Amino acid sequence: EQQRIVARIEALAGKIAAARRLREEATTETHLLLENLIDTAFEEIHHPAYPLRHLTTKIGSGSTPRGGKEVYAESGVPLIRSLNVRMRTFQWDGIAFISDDVHQQMAGTQVEPNDVLLNITGASIGRVSCAPNVPTANVTQHVMIIRPTQTLNNRYLMYWLSRPSMQNSINEQQKGATRQAITKSQVAQFEIPLPPIDEQIKIVNQLDNYQSQIQLVQLEQTQTNQELDALLPAILDRAFKGAL
Repeated sequence: EQQRIVARIEALAGKIAAARRLREEATTETHLLLENLIDTAFEEIHHPAYPLRHLTTKIGSGSTPRGGKEVYAESGVPLIRSLNVRMRTFQWDGIAFISDDVHQQMAGTQVEPNDVLLNITGASIGRVSCAPNVPTANVTQHVMIIRPTQTLNNRYLMYWLSRPSMQNSINEQQKGATRQAITKSQVAQFEIPLPPIDEQIKIVNQLDNYQSQIQLVQLEQTQTNQELDALLPAILDRAFKGAL
C-alpha cells in the first residue's frame, strides 16, 4: 500500500513538473513575442534619426539625499530608486519618500510627469519606464531623467529605448568599466528616428495595446503557476488521509 501511494504521488508529481516546464516555456515565449512586436514596429519607421541631446531639454541622473536612508520619511515626496523602474512599467512597491525640504535641496534632480526614467547602473541597467503621473518626485543617482521636447513623445522614447537591440547596445557600452554604468554623454548620443508626432502616437497606441494584451496573458500564467504550486501539497494531504 505504501509503494502504491508513493508510485501514485511520484506519477502525479511528474505531471505537475511537466506542466510547470510547459508554463515556463509559454512565459518565455510570451515575453519574446512582445519584444519582437516592439522591434518590428520600429523597423517599419523610415525617418531621419537625431541624437537624443537635440530632442530633450534635460538628460541627467539623480543624487543621494544628504544623510542617505536616514532622511527617508513615511510619506512626502516620492524618491524613485532603480527598483521602481521596471521594463516599460513604473512600480510603486518599495517606493521611498523624502520631506519637501530635502526635495528642495535636490532641485536639479526633480522629476516631471512627462519624463522618461532610465536605470544607468547595476544589474538593472537599461530598464526604462515613464515617470509616474504625480505632481513631483525625485530620483537617486542610479536613475537618469530624460525630458523630451514637444517633438518627441515620452512613451515613444520609452519603447525605443526598451527595444532588444537598444538594450544590447546599452549593455555593450558599459562593458569594460569597473562598475556597470552608462554615462550622460553616452545617452545623449543615442540616435532616435523622429516621425511626426501623430505617427509617434499611433505607434505608441499600437504598442500599448500589445503590452496590455500580453500583461493579461502573463497574469493568467501567474495564476496557473500558483495553482500548480498548490497542487502537490494538496495531493500529499489527500494521500496521507487515505483519499488518493
